[in-house]
Amino acid sequence: MNNTLLSNQEVTLVAFLCLIAIIQLIFFIRSYKKPTPVKALIVHGKVDPQNKVLFKTYRRKPAFVWPIIQDFYFLDLDDYELSQKLDTIDANGNSITIEINCLARPNQNNLDQVIEQFFEKPKTQIEGYLRKTIEMEIRNIISNNKAELQSRDNLTSEIKNKINSTIESNNFILYGNCYVRISH
Repeated sequence: MNNTLLSNQEVTLVAFLCLIAIIQLIFFIRSYKKPTPVKALIVHGKVDPQNKVLFKTYRRKPAFVWPIIQDFYFLDLDDYELSQKLDTIDANGNSITIEINCLARPNQNNLDQVIEQFFEKPKTQIEGYLRKTIEMEIRNIISNNKAELQSRDNLTSEIKNKINSTIESNNFILYGNCYVRISH
């Protein structure tokens, strides 16, 4: 009868081993990260034995993120809304309102540059940066040009071109049409 029952020490050892197994299981479950189709998983920290790479990007495939030596965040790859309304005065002293409605997405071909530029920034902060950059460029167009801006079509075309070049210089691409409406 003594051979079939476990002693208190054996029961404690089995319970301890079960606890260790459960903790390891929880550890692996919590370390497993999978991005959604509209997000990229960015793992940074110790991601390369030779330390040549600062981060790794995973799109649509999961990865294990090792606590303490690695960290992660998700970069939104979906639409960034760049709608805004600018009230300004042109070079001739006339009050004008410019309404812009654009959607942009990170350029998938230059995703590493997007990550470096906007590292760990939330989507709202990236949208705000892009809006302010576009606003600054539009105000420069309006304040520097007198003769060319007499035509509303010329102004609209120049603003659209500047929006496109600003978006591209920040490694984003316009998605769909960019609408610009000017009213005096």
